[in-house]
Amino acid sequence: MLNNSIATKNSPFFHPEIPDIVPYFYGPRNIPEIINNYLDDYSSYNNDIFLDFKNFLLDYKNYLYYEQRSSSIVIINELYDFILVKYPDLLFEIFSRRKSFCKAITKSVLVEGNIKDIRGARIVANSTSNEICYDIMNNILNFFKNTKHYVLLHSEITIDTSGFDPNLFPDVEVPAKSLIHPDFDFAVKDYIIEPKAKTAYQSLHAVLCDPLTNQLFELQIRNNIMHERATCGTASHSDYKEAKYGQKLDFSKFVDYSKIRLDDFLFREIEDKKKEDEKRVEIIQDSQGFVNSYVLLERPKLF
Repeated sequence: MLNNSIATKNSPFFHPEIPDIVPYFYGPRNIPEIINNYLDDYSSYNNDIFLDFKNFLLDYKNYLYYEQRSSSIVIINELYDFILVKYPDLLFEIFSRRKSFCKAITKSVLVEGNIKDIRGARIVANSTSNEICYDIMNNILNFFKNTKHYVLLHSEITIDTSGFDPNLFPDVEVPAKSLIHPDFDFAVKDYIIEPKAKTAYQSLHAVLCDPLTNQLFELQIRNNIMHERATCGTASHSDYKEAKYGQKLDFSKFVDYSKIRLDDFLFREIEDKKKEDEKRVEIIQDSQGFVNSYVLLERPKLF
């Protein structure tokens, strides 16, 4: 618990209607304790923006409890096995993570609401084909909807795609039409047919809901060319976030890591080669996924 007069002195990052959670980072041994202490102190707050943030925190805590008490990677292994059987000659990789606590807070505050990608899985097909991405997505959605009885959420509209100029990205292949099956068109955000205008980012996104836990996970599918562009090319994730959110994205500058007492959390300060006479924080160990994404599963099919 904190004195409210201290806790309400918000860092510039936070929305004025959301009390600053940063002071609650200092002292607790785990993330659920941070959430509980913060929500206990602000149990009387009832403005809509804060309630959205509260719901996000409760969702995040539920994901943490679910990871501890059951196998959260079952669905990812099922995805792997399904693709392995369906595409025996395809090399691919599945990577699944829980968005870090700090990054999830960042996104929740900046978009002012709940987020749907706290837990996600990315499938990268070792192929240059757009068609394989569509085929994998169609088959996976059919499997999870009709066999596993998952709920497919309606996708949000694609963003930042208006004005894409193929002349600026001559190596980007844009199909004449989407190959998503009509039964699943409502559920897929198709960045293959609508690349992001400034970065040429391409991928297929869908959000599924587990009927037993009501937990969401986001599924992304791309080929290796799209993945290379998204990780170290024009659509680099870090460059995109910086361009979209600017300095607001740098949540870490409001955290004093020397006061963090989380179990299995270690850091060090090192010289920043880009900025003279300044140091930056390097996270050495982060077993709870406080700053860095928590890896649930990384499983490649290499041969």
